[in-house]
Amino acid sequence: MNGKASVSKKKRFRGSVMMWIVIILCIAALALTVYNIILSNYWYAASYIIGIVLGASYVVVCLNELYSTWIAVEGDSLVMRCWDNCFFPYQTLYNIKFFGELLPSKNVRLRVPINEISKIIVGTKTFIKRNTNDEAFLEAVALYENTKYNANQRILEKTDIFYVGTADGDSVFMSISNFDPKSVVRIVNSMCRRNPDIDVKLNGKAYRKYLRDE
Repeated sequence: MNGKASVSKKKRFRGSVMMWIVIILCIAALALTVYNIILSNYWYAASYIIGIVLGASYVVVCLNELYSTWIAVEGDSLVMRCWDNCFFPYQTLYNIKFFGELLPSKNVRLRVPINEISKIIVGTKTFIKRNTNDEAFLEAVALYENTKYNANQRILEKTDIFYVGTADGDSVFMSISNFDPKSVVRIVNSMCRRNPDIDVKLNGKAYRKYLRDE
């Protein structure tokens, strides 16, 4: 494996600090739960249990966001480990959105031979839509554009996406928000050295800066 591109160390550090704060609060809530059960204050105990469940769910989803996804070149293939919904670290297709956000999305591992790749586009969904008419991608983002739940829609607007199209019309894509831009560009350049015919489009000063540096 020729290196990975994943969530930046800065983002992981900040996320880890928040997770440890929540974990400490959960431990305190657990102690208060036991204390209130001993005193027969069951309503208070129940409220602390709910807090523990919410805190634990937050930690699990954060772990999924910070540590579960990456892109890498393995031999002559691009390998992407991403969430099954492509864009969010939590479940998104529940009728009651609040419950979906308590559950981490599943992870999938995708492999694409580099000699079959025809294009790579890195940028927001709007940028990618301007540069491809891929129906699979348009359908995937439409799930969140045509919804009454505005939170996911707003998040997706700002999400950086790594899009890969193949010569036979297939495509794979995933969120790379908070990834280290330099590592992403290094992966892109590694693929281009193996397949100089790849058409690359990068949106964003950070990516273009490191493209020049490489």
